[in-house]
Formats: sequence, structure tokens, C-alpha cells
Amino acid sequence: MSDLSKFRVDEAPPKKAARIEVNWKGVLLAVDQTLTSSGWVLLQATGGAHPRIEVIRTGMCKTNPDESKGHESNLARGELMHRQFEVVIENNEPMGVVHELPPAGGQMARPESSLLAALGLRIAAATYLTPIVMVGAQRAKNRLTNDAKASKQAVRAGVLWQLPNITDFKPLNEHIYDAAALGLVAIEEGKLPYGE
Repeated sequence: MSDLSKFRVDEAPPKKAARIEVNWKGVLLAVDQTLTSSGWVLLQATGGAHPRIEVIRTGMCKTNPDESKGHESNLARGELMHRQFEVVIENNEPMGVVHELPPAGGQMARPESSLLAALGLRIAAATYLTPIVMVGAQRAKNRLTNDAKASKQAVRAGVLWQLPNITDFKPLNEHIYDAAALGLVAIEEGKLPYGE
């Protein structure tokens, strides 16, 4: 049987998403944030006759869960994330920052994790007067895979197709791929001010 046999008869095989258009140029810090493990990617978007987007650096910001699991612990971890994000922004001087839109309500077991990590990042960006935008995870998945509910493997494949040089960097994990997806969409949407 052909390799299309895994699709239902009434279901078309997925189509490869179009290349990301460069509608914002500059260095962008893209972050997939949680209190435990936030992946970040520094992207360089250039225009001209041959516009392109390349990965410059990847990294992780992490905190260890406290056994108390109360608000005090989460707030302290949010402060630790803020300090780590400040170092990332100070050392890399991005012209813009994008992070994942924190989930609302019951979509996640601990939605405060994403929200507090995002707040730490936003305060760090504001310290350096770096503009910031949010991109929803489903919007990024849909743009890169043509499926808003795409699996982690499909998102990784979409990012690899758009950013083949990402494999030259460590760390490289699902948080990094998710951050890169957010960054690609932010560059295409071009909603950040400044840029080159």
C-alpha cells in the first residue's frame, strides 16, 4: 500500500504550509514560557532581495518546583524567571520579544505557570524598553502545519522546514521548537514596532 494509507478515505493528506514571509526585520527573542522550563530562540530576520530568517541562539530558563506548591512558591519562581529573562535580554539585545499567549482557564492543569512566567518576561522586556507581542499556540500550529491541533512532531517538522539551521544549536527540544514557531508567526505578522 502507498504511504497515504494512514489517512482515512475522506481525509486529504496534510499540505505543507507556505514559506513564512518576512514582514518584520531585526533580532527577535521568541519564548515558550512556563515556570518549570521556558525555551527561547533568538531569530534574525533580514529583508532585501533575498529575505530570510535564521536562528542565532537557543536557550532555556528553568526553575525547580517547590514542594509547598502554593502561591508563595509560584510567585518566587516567577521572580526567578524574571531575573533569568533579564539576563537573556541584556546579553542578546533583541529588538522585539514574542511569547505564547497564556492559556485561559481549564485548558491547562496549571495555567498560572504560563501566566507568571509571561509576566516575568514582560517585566524584563519593559526594563529594556523592548516591545513585546503574544501569539497563540493554535495560531502558530495552524500557520506552520495547516492544523491548529497539530502534534508536537508536526510542529517540529514545520519549524525544521522553515528554519533548517535550528539543528545547529543546543539546547533543542519541544520548548525550543514551540518558541521558534511563535517567532516565525510574529515575524510574518509584523506587529512589532521598530525593527530594521
